[in-house]
Amino acid sequence: VLAVLRQVLSLLGMCVALAISGLIIQMLLYVGEAIEGMTSNFVVQNVAPLLVYIVVVGLLQRVYEHLAEWLTLQEGHLMWPTHLRSLTMKKALFNLINMHGWFLYLAFWKQDFDYLHEQLMIFFTVKQLIGNCTEVLVPRAVSAVGRTPKGFDRQATPSSVSPAAIEAHWMLQEPNIGDDYLEVAGLFAAAIWYCPVFPLGLLFALLHAVFE
Repeated sequence: VLAVLRQVLSLLGMCVALAISGLIIQMLLYVGEAIEGMTSNFVVQNVAPLLVYIVVVGLLQRVYEHLAEWLTLQEGHLMWPTHLRSLTMKKALFNLINMHGWFLYLAFWKQDFDYLHEQLMIFFTVKQLIGNCTEVLVPRAVSAVGRTPKGFDRQATPSSVSPAAIEAHWMLQEPNIGDDYLEVAGLFAAAIWYCPVFPLGLLFALLHAVFE
């Protein structure tokens, strides 16, 4: 019985994620209509809703990650592989819902393929450019300035490095490779799903994966 209740709790959490995505779509429609009434600029009408979507998606992604972790903990898995598999599936599902809700609405409900093509163009260019700058260029710039802990030399022998420098380097945050894999998977999912509408999506997704 307890296991069934835990599964029901996970299902409710996923339904909440779907409801939040629906609210986001409604908000984007409201923003798009408001902007369309205020200006006739083609660029503003198409870019503004997507920029709002990108910002909201970025914020909600953190919420979904914590929700996936909490739901997985509530399921009470006794084996780590089972726990990790359940957590990965939830993160992947939430990531797809969070990233593609807007495009799925345009494709299947509104059926405005010209507008969908424009939104996908901005998504595969502007959003990925922003992501590459924040995830690749900024860390490289910080590394070039010199964020390596004082006293730590990568070419030094273990006996010549001070314990304090080793401890400081050990405390550095490890790269989250799992989230990067989920991001790339979501990007290629968008490229494949909407390939008939935006064939260049596969090329942009490949360039993003290679560059990152």
